[in-house]
Amino acid sequence: SYLFMNRLWNEYIAELCKDAQTDEHRLQRLITADFHGAILRVVKAKNASLVGKEGIVIQETKNVFVIVEKSRPRRCTILKKLCLFSMDIPRGKSEQQRQQTIFLSGPAIALRPEQRGQKRVTQIDYLDEFC
Repeated sequence: SYLFMNRLWNEYIAELCKDAQTDEHRLQRLITADFHGAILRVVKAKNASLVGKEGIVIQETKNVFVIVEKSRPRRCTILKKLCLFSMDIPRGKSEQQRQQTIFLSGPAIALRPEQRGQKRVTQIDYLDEFC
């Protein structure tokens, strides 16, 4: 089940970000994370029909996310470079703890997932294109 993938991803992100002191630190860690299982929302996109799409990431490549939509159980392919995404991440391991909404631009994460973990991001220009 895709919801099971999301629960595992939430545990993974909580562990990854547990000792991040600032939002900037948390964002640095998220940029290098694997997004399989994450619930993503398209906040802004060149293709207006993608805005508002939300779903669980079931596949990720260098240029695209494939999600299963929450509203309808169908797959949707979204180009990373043309979108601004948001996601809610846990602030701790407990599901009762509050969530934090993070915004990520596609160009900042437009690498293969295994390469993102190896590359250290020195400057984050993730919103310049959308502001």
